Amino acid sequence: MIVGEALRGSGEEIYTASASRQGKKGAFLVDVIQFEGALATLSIEIQHKNKCDEAWKAAGSFATITTTGTSKKEISNLLEETRLKLTLGGGVTAWVRVAILPIVWS
Repeated sequence: MIVGEALRGSGEEIYTASASRQGKKGAFLVDVIQFEGALATLSIEIQHKNKCDEAWKAAGSFATITTTGTSKKEISNLLEETRLKLTLGGGVTAWVRVAILPIVWS
């Protein structure tokens, strides 16, 4: 399943739906399809938690994204559930369209 997200306006945070862990290591892939705004940046944090936990914890993050293209981040020792937190920076006119590809587990 591919999930598409459109973000507009600096500082807006979007959280993906959580996914259950299916392996000890996950490869997270995002494809930035459109990027607008001279100073636009996209920050993506990978979060995880156990089902009984209330709070999400950072497991890692992508390097800051400033152009279109595919980015990949591999994380080991993940807890039971994962999700992505996407944050757009660069002012109120900045926007981005990103496809979030399925997690590849190993």
